[in-house]
Amino acid sequence: MIETMPLGRLCTIRTGCAYPSARFTDRGLRVIRISNVREGWLEDTSPRYLAPDDPDAGRCPLRAGDILVTLTGYVGRTAVVTEAMLPAVLNQRIAVLRVREGAVDPAYLAALLGTAAFRRQCLAAARGSAQQNLSAAWLRAWPVPLPDAVRQRETAAMLGLADHAAALCRDELAALDRLADARGYALFGDPARSPWPMRPLRETASAPLTYGAPDPAVPFDGTMRYVRITDILPDGRLGDEAVSPARRSASHRLHDGDLLLARSGATVGKCFLYDAARHGPCQYAGYLIRVVPDRAQVLPVYLHWLTGTPYFRDMVARACAASSRPNVNARTYGAMPVPVPPLDRQETLAAFLRQIGAARQDVRTRLDRIAQLRPALERRCFPDLETI
Repeated sequence: MIETMPLGRLCTIRTGCAYPSARFTDRGLRVIRISNVREGWLEDTSPRYLAPDDPDAGRCPLRAGDILVTLTGYVGRTAVVTEAMLPAVLNQRIAVLRVREGAVDPAYLAALLGTAAFRRQCLAAARGSAQQNLSAAWLRAWPVPLPDAVRQRETAAMLGLADHAAALCRDELAALDRLADARGYALFGDPARSPWPMRPLRETASAPLTYGAPDPAVPFDGTMRYVRITDILPDGRLGDEAVSPARRSASHRLHDGDLLLARSGATVGKCFLYDAARHGPCQYAGYLIRVVPDRAQVLPVYLHWLTGTPYFRDMVARACAASSRPNVNARTYGAMPVPVPPLDRQETLAAFLRQIGAARQDVRTRLDRIAQLRPALERRCFPDLETI
């Protein structure tokens, strides 16, 4: 029988601080938010920063090797802070675990907390109807199985190989994103100094910008997916956890090439490009604004590329700074000036992005295979974890 010890005796556990998004800047200390913590890694597609001289900059600093655990929403997600993410501070509703020297192998503990079994236990312990919340007190009391030091190192090494392979795939995806971004700049230049005609976003749309449906979500019915603001990942993809709308609404049905812009919260400004063949039937929910591109002027892929540029993000940031909370309404989005380059250049970008998309799919296939392998490795390394 392997002995166990409460997590709180093996490491210090603190929670992050509330950093208002209105104080975020373009550079400085990276703010690690709950949306950055994925399942075993930190996502950094749309970084946010806090000025080094901010009065709260020293409250929640992070170190390399810190283990992060989400406490709200998708509770139980974990990631390890790396040198590449520093200097950084931790936002609220995330716990930071700092291993006490000699108490446990840090890599072993990170591997243990990264298991699907740990996430299931977190979800079972979470409370709340509108949003799941996990208490730091439960986390401190969670019993950690402690095999001998040799077994800890072997376990960390075995799962570490799978994690390293997954990290290499993510690096490939990031490189493809940079390549796509560079091609866009080569074709169109800096949008802030564009030689092309500038038109308000609403004038490049074939229909008025409209808000999503206010209906609640229900379990996925296998046909109609309900796209909510929380389903759109920072890199513009849809997450894997599908739901359906409680009520079908023809006016909120998405059509191929529609763009959805997040209107509120920490992810305001992120954009999703709907592909009917890839995503299937979809309806969009509240806190999202639909843009239907006028293809006689702009192609959907071009507008989608534009929303990821610093030029567009700066306009969103300025719009948010004018309000008490992060929010950009349809009127404000519609007034944002958009460069309108010749369609043949936009077509060149579209063709290039199709090639990038095929390469991305190959990498994602490899990443999916690694994800399918990991549960078997976890069961081999932690056979008794479900019984704790």
